[in-house]
Amino acid sequence: MRLSTFNPTLIIFGRYPVPGKTKTRLIPALGPAGAADLQRR
Repeated sequence: MRLSTFNPTLIIFGRYPVPGKTKTRLIPALGPAGAADLQRR
């Protein structure tokens, strides 16, 4: 029996949390800084 050397890898892409540039649909409820903070978390 041959063992596989396949290692699955997970890559997550994200955007740097700049106020006013990320999570823009949430800005009306959270404000620019709050939406950026949510992205940061």
